[in-house]
Amino acid sequence: MNTRTSGSRIGTGARCFYVRAYPTGNAAGVDFEAAARLGVRVIWALSLPGKTAPVTAGESIKNTIYNMLSELGV
Repeated sequence: MNTRTSGSRIGTGARCFYVRAYPTGNAAGVDFEAAARLGVRVIWALSLPGKTAPVTAGESIKNTIYNMLSELGV
């Protein structure tokens, strides 16, 4: 979340579900300090798709990658 872009689009009281794979380093992707300033609650749900539906999550990732490659003409 970036206050320069998201701040004007996300209202106070909004919820941000952080579902990416568990970070291996810093938690890039969500600016937690900016979220707090904007009144946006960040809910940690790291790796939630893979934990609850690993086959479906894997298929979704595969399909996304195939679509991206197709769009790039690879």
